[in-house]
Amino acid sequence: MHPQFLIIGAQKSGTSSLFYYLLQHPELALPEKKEIHFFDVTYQNGIAWYENHFPHKVKADKLTGEATPYYLFHPLVPQRIAIHYPQIKLIVLLRNPIDRAYSHFWMIKNRNQENLSTFEEATEAEARHLEQETAKIMSQPDYRCKVHQHNSYLSKGKYDEQFLNWFQYFPISSFLFIKSERFFANLQSELKRVYSFPGISHQMPNDYEVQQKSNYPPMQIETRKRLERYFHNHNQKLKSNIGDEFTW
Repeated sequence: MHPQFLIIGAQKSGTSSLFYYLLQHPELALPEKKEIHFFDVTYQNGIAWYENHFPHKVKADKLTGEATPYYLFHPLVPQRIAIHYPQIKLIVLLRNPIDRAYSHFWMIKNRNQENLSTFEEATEAEARHLEQETAKIMSQPDYRCKVHQHNSYLSKGKYDEQFLNWFQYFPISSFLFIKSERFFANLQSELKRVYSFPGISHQMPNDYEVQQKSNYPPMQIETRKRLERYFHNHNQKLKSNIGDEFTW
């Protein structure tokens, strides 16, 4: 099998829950592992290696796909996907970039992948590292940068910049954009949109448990105000590109 759809991000926006719900759909045959990370960090393994991750002995009418949230942010992924699957459908969940960044920080912090103590320190240090590392990824396609993958808290919320890259290789009709806050507030209606996208029936899951849910201390008020200013222009550009619904 090869994928008919990909959930490409954004990280900490609900991709684990969506994948969990799709696992329960009888018309899908999904890989056991959610994140294969082929188009971002293991592309050198080849397309046969990738397709070997998908189920083999299933009915021909079943569809498959996977979810790797780092795909959205990695600068080489859009071109790589377009080479192999130019007609693929791309599902994107987008969360308020401030809340996404904060949730992302605490996930990485709890995994001991962040040496700095506070969210404020980590986001201040981010810009000093990422530009150089992104350039290295572009010049060395097999280079894997843990800082780019794990410590890009604010950068992953600049959705408008990421889609400039994606729209070079895929028309907007290839995407299903989902606002994360609306997804969790209206699960059944939003799942119907997801099911209609690849063309499967509207059979709801038996279990709606939210996946990868975590608790962490509240953000400082001044930090949120600063980030509202930081993301304002990015959010306005995003809205003009994909629709008025995507405002925070």
